[in-house]
Amino acid sequence: MRKLIESFNPSWGAAVMGTGVLSIILAGIGGPFAVAAYVLFWLNSLVLLYALICWALMWFLTPAKIKGIVDNANQLVFLPTVPVGVVVYANNLLALRGRFVPSLPPVVPAVLWLASSLVNGAAEGSGGSRHGHGIAGADRGRVDQCLANADRDGSGADVLGCRAKVDVARRHE
Repeated sequence: MRKLIESFNPSWGAAVMGTGVLSIILAGIGGPFAVAAYVLFWLNSLVLLYALICWALMWFLTPAKIKGIVDNANQLVFLPTVPVGVVVYANNLLALRGRFVPSLPPVVPAVLWLASSLVNGAAEGSGGSRHGHGIAGADRGRVDQCLANADRDGSGADVLGCRAKVDVARRHE
């Protein structure tokens, strides 16, 4: 189990979002796509369950992995995808529960949506980026170098990576 958690990547939340949205779209089209929507709805449930269990256990059992993700700007952007995936799943339940889970009370997806939104809000609010703190020490040099090299190719992708590094540096103050 520990090996499974150590190999878990938070971008699994994107898989939850994708299967959830596709399920809603296919159910909306209906006809022959209704069966695919049904299969994707339950696949979405399984992927969400896997992602939630691994994501939650990762925070408690592998704190070094979390630190590695936070220190890596490319992985950091995926950290909130699991809670966002729960929001998409709640929307999936709201949209499709009448077809696929008619006995589910509407309060269940509403509570999932609210709880996940609160987790995301807490994670965003703890970053320090809205509090005007400066960046000190070695992190300051790393961020300055990143910004000096940013947007060499004009795509803007480097700037996004620097933004994540700025947020990481502010968290470590």
